[in-house]
Amino acid sequence: DSVALHLEHSTKSMMNASFCSDGIDFIDPNATDEGQGDFDFAMKAYVNGIKCGHFDFSDIAAAEESKAWEGNDQILAAKGYMGLGFARQCKGELESSLDAYTTSLELWEEEMGQNDPVNASIQFTIGTVLIEMQKQLEASSHFTKALHLFKCRNPADTGTRPSILSTEGMLFSVLGEAHRAIECFRQAVLIYQSSPSDSMNLKFATVMFEMGSLLSQKGHYNESANCFNFALEIRRHLLGDSFVVARTHYSLGVTKASQELRANTIITSASHLEEALRICQQEFETDHLQSAFIVHALGVLNERRGDFLAASAWFAKERSMRMALSGEDHETVAAVSADLGTCYYNSGKYDLAISTFEDGLRIILLSENDRSLEVAEALYKIASCHDSLCKYDAALENFYEVKKIRESLFGMESSPVIQTMLRIGNIQLCKGEIKKAL
Repeated sequence: DSVALHLEHSTKSMMNASFCSDGIDFIDPNATDEGQGDFDFAMKAYVNGIKCGHFDFSDIAAAEESKAWEGNDQILAAKGYMGLGFARQCKGELESSLDAYTTSLELWEEEMGQNDPVNASIQFTIGTVLIEMQKQLEASSHFTKALHLFKCRNPADTGTRPSILSTEGMLFSVLGEAHRAIECFRQAVLIYQSSPSDSMNLKFATVMFEMGSLLSQKGHYNESANCFNFALEIRRHLLGDSFVVARTHYSLGVTKASQELRANTIITSASHLEEALRICQQEFETDHLQSAFIVHALGVLNERRGDFLAASAWFAKERSMRMALSGEDHETVAAVSADLGTCYYNSGKYDLAISTFEDGLRIILLSENDRSLEVAEALYKIASCHDSLCKYDAALENFYEVKKIRESLFGMESSPVIQTMLRIGNIQLCKGEIKKAL
């Protein structure tokens, strides 16, 4: 059941910089020229967020119909920052999205008070961004505040109950209580699905995605894939090609891969991973860290299928991307070099495997920390390649070094040392050195 396809539940390691592609630093409803364009962009994104159901704003809708905020520049600015947060979140620009949402909340609370019902949805949305950044403790604080505010709403409002359940599910999730979170999400889903209009909105997609992530982590791949499918259909319909859609394709692809590899069924997961890669390359244009994660998943998928040639092509692509993104000496290059070298080895391309393993070893040796175990592993793989090429002296030289390191780490009678000694003995037999082998 152990499948080396890790579900990147969050985007922390994918895209967690303060980069923001819109270049907007400040929203002013009374701005002219370029500032007016920024405000218009933000308000358009806000309207789109409302239309797509990203915000749970039944209270906003009522207030806007009564024109309660007409002419209020602070509320207009707050709504603009909500729009910026939404636009940036859709592009995976998490820190800048968080900054925009936080500014919106501050403006709203200053004008309307901390207990205004609208704050519930802003708090909930900030929590979802923090989940994506894997800042669970901070997220729990916002979900707790959102839950209090949702519970203060009119219980007769049809949106109140699913909002409470969704928020409780998010809170349980970040607190590590997956079972209770899933139960809350299931109840919320039943309510959402009872109303066709409510089931085609981004908040419902967020709930389905979070539930899919939890189910996948628990190994319930069938249920997880169903949740991700729901989330994907909603997000693709409402957002088209966007980072959020790519991320959903990725999560669905990884989950289906785990499901299919376990059942040894026909592989269909690659199409979702490839679609995620297409969107990311289209969105970001150049090599991007998110694209590298997807390429890695495609490499692992093909490796698990036993297609080492295809896997080596994906890992070689990832290695080039990692070098371009982080430099030739980065530890991520060493990690993918180990994967690529292994695929070369399993494909019988031993010379390529040796050069790739040696480059990974070079990077490991640059570290100031003690990485003896990784050094031994790399040397063992290099020695195995030399053994396969019948270059016995080179193989023995490396195996003896491995034995020395493993003895110091595990002791003479440990399994790793015995394994190394058996390899040394087999090579000595191949060389006709029977006495040494014995």
